[in-house]
Amino acid sequence: KTTTTNTDTKIAQIEEINSTLLKSLEEADKNNKLLFNKITELQSTPQIVNNMMTVNNEYNINLFFDLNYKGALNLDYFLKNPSIFRRVFKYN
Repeated sequence: KTTTTNTDTKIAQIEEINSTLLKSLEEADKNNKLLFNKITELQSTPQIVNNMMTVNNEYNINLFFDLNYKGALNLDYFLKNPSIFRRVFKYN
């Protein structure tokens, strides 16, 4: 009788584990369907993405200065010519 009780206990544990796994799989399936529907929805609507402004900030800053301050002198020019640097910042 002890063997039958142990077997019944093990079967009950296995059934409980199977039930838990089945619930997890059903939840995962539900989430996958939601994700699939959202992806399908996003693919059907046109998306405008401005990667240029978010990908490379250094490039964007350089582009801004190139467009707005084309005639500006480079900082290296001031550093290599201290007399001009002093005149510009009034350090005579």
